[in-house]
Amino acid sequence: MKFSLKNIELIKFEWDYTYLKAVLNIKNNYPVKIKGKNVKADLVSSTEKKFVHIECEDFSIKAMNSDDIVLNITIDNRETSAFIHNFIHHKKSVFKVQFISGKLYLFSLIPINLSNKKKNIDILDIIKHLYHS
Repeated sequence: MKFSLKNIELIKFEWDYTYLKAVLNIKNNYPVKIKGKNVKADLVSSTEKKFVHIECEDFSIKAMNSDDIVLNITIDNRETSAFIHNFIHHKKSVFKVQFISGKLYLFSLIPINLSNKKKNIDILDIIKHLYHS
């Protein structure tokens, strides 16, 4: 699968939170249809504080096709600031994607439960990837 960010729109800015809508284009390179329902995730810092909440509208991507997915993003400004501070001053670059709910369906039949799945991501790897793109 290939991902590319198509658009980010600022919905609302408040002192404590920033609300964004992002459009992500996903290319399904697999020979099976992929559907997602009720996908919600948090980005959690190394101090176990949630700094971003993401909700994804239901989507369906046909085999060997691409489609746009809308992500509703809520950024906790205080915790994001703390995450950036820890990244710069304490070299803590790893954060966790923690799925709260959601299901992926392969062939539109086989459900994969995403609840409580976790994936560690190093922000330095993202920066390297962006630099070499």
